[in-house]
Amino acid sequence: MKRLILVACLLVCLLALNAIADTQISWQKSEEMILSEIGTAFPGWTVSVVDVYGSGSYKGSIATHVAILLYRIEGNTLQLKDLDILVDPVLEGEPIEWNAADSAPVPVSEEAAERIAALPPDQLMYDSSQWLSRFTMPGCAEFMLSDSETWEELGVLGNDLVGVVRNQDGRKGLRMAHWDGNTYGVVVFSPMWERTWSLNPIHSGNGSLELMVDDGLLYVDLYPDGIWRFSGVNNGYGIYIFEDDYMLDGTNGISESSNDLWHYGRASFPRELDRLDIDRIPMRGTELISLLNASDWACVRQNDTLMYAEPEGEIIAHAYARLPGIVIQNKDDFVCLQIGSKERGIQAWFYRDQLVFGAETENIRCGFPAYNYDWDTDQLASILNRHLTPSTIQYSDDIFDADYPDVVWLIACLPNGGFLAEVNEDAVGSLPADAFDKILPTEDYYPSYDLMLSSAEWAKLWSDDDDEADYEDWYEEKWNSDEFWGSFTSELSYSFDRKYYAVQTWEPSSRNKTGMVTVKICETGTDEQKCCFIAGRTFDFWGICWEKDSYNLWTQSADTGLIGYEYHNGNWECSDELRCPDYIISRWNSEYRNHPERWNSIYRAQEEDDK
Repeated sequence: MKRLILVACLLVCLLALNAIADTQISWQKSEEMILSEIGTAFPGWTVSVVDVYGSGSYKGSIATHVAILLYRIEGNTLQLKDLDILVDPVLEGEPIEWNAADSAPVPVSEEAAERIAALPPDQLMYDSSQWLSRFTMPGCAEFMLSDSETWEELGVLGNDLVGVVRNQDGRKGLRMAHWDGNTYGVVVFSPMWERTWSLNPIHSGNGSLELMVDDGLLYVDLYPDGIWRFSGVNNGYGIYIFEDDYMLDGTNGISESSNDLWHYGRASFPRELDRLDIDRIPMRGTELISLLNASDWACVRQNDTLMYAEPEGEIIAHAYARLPGIVIQNKDDFVCLQIGSKERGIQAWFYRDQLVFGAETENIRCGFPAYNYDWDTDQLASILNRHLTPSTIQYSDDIFDADYPDVVWLIACLPNGGFLAEVNEDAVGSLPADAFDKILPTEDYYPSYDLMLSSAEWAKLWSDDDDEADYEDWYEEKWNSDEFWGSFTSELSYSFDRKYYAVQTWEPSSRNKTGMVTVKICETGTDEQKCCFIAGRTFDFWGICWEKDSYNLWTQSADTGLIGYEYHNGNWECSDELRCPDYIISRWNSEYRNHPERWNSIYRAQEEDDK
């Protein structure tokens, strides 16, 4: 019998391997067929890069694509063409649909043209279809170079040439030139910076550049108005995003119902690339906040503050704490704020003593109510389109993307019981009280640790000696502190029937290493290890929790939030489908976090009660 079972298992494995092999062979055949047709479809072009990848779906399965970079020398220009072909219809006998896009041409010298023409095709580019290799760069786009400068990196990002230049003094800077279809416009020269930095080509492209500096990352982005600007900092512990009128703490994601992660004010240094001085940009979040000019800003000091249409006039609503606006007028004891944009926002008057101004807005905590809706069946855009008044703007599901923090703030309570809402810091309108499934207490946000560390703690974390003992002491203090953990624990804990136990091991982070937490699940009694997985970064991690009637396990992290590991056939796998039970309380749940008298009712304490 055992032999029969073994034979059956081998057959299943062979069938699976054959299926995989058949799929790979099919991809290879389709790739070969596509490449064989290129000479006919694009005469005179040479293939440089070929990549097979999965993206989207085709007839219920992941769709397979072949991405191909073509090039040719035409006169004194290097021309590039990107092809993206959906493979699946080709496998079924459909004709090849060529999706082609031309990139900006690269002017080349005669010597460079001859050298590039003689290069092996796979040596044209560096690691991708956007960045030229060191064999290709000399003699390219020399109109962007000053005397004695050489290219260190040169990329073709759509209609833009983007490069890093180095001069004889060892300083480096950025160069940009935009192709309008006929010619290159004004070339943008950044200053030549003293700071030690390099471009990360792998993470740069599509209008965004990542600059690696000695103590973190800086970002430069191409904005919709065609101007390259400094856009943010990642120092390893905090991520800060710069917009026109604020800096956003995006370390742990964006809170859609609270503005505590918004730091108001314009950067007091030029962000445009041609004037940007990265030598003067600090890396720590608190220092970045200190460089914001918030002189035009004010916010509401506390909840239930009256908003007026005119000084001592009609009451618009009762505002919540930290409702922000730009000061546009003063009259006696009143101040008028512009809330949202001029086109779609509102103007409201407040008593002066009920506002705080400028940098003092940092000291006010947000009082906006949180809300709940079933995102599986309803979209935020759909809720707004049905309920927001005025309804002159129609929202689509894709407006809440990378260009907009997807936020709807309930900024004030209307006299009729509904809410005044601000959408994406732009439109302001009214929402009925029942627009959402449930109105919840103010969300307890969690910012970057960078904003919470003292100067001494920060110095310890970024010290050059990387003293492991110091790091261990720091983490030991954190993990053994009286900080609220909710239902979760850092200690050994048992499943509901004590059949299994989970234990965590951790390693400290240092300047050059990200420490990680490992969770091991073992069988009680035998101590046999059943499962082991890395659960998150030590710096962000806040423990584990079992469900009280199953072997499912949950972790919480300031980086990834709540993650569920579903038990199945003796193994635990991370599951996006798992829903966290209501009785499991996260450390960010303000209903419990701020009320220690309720802590003995959370699930972690139930284990002791059951003994």
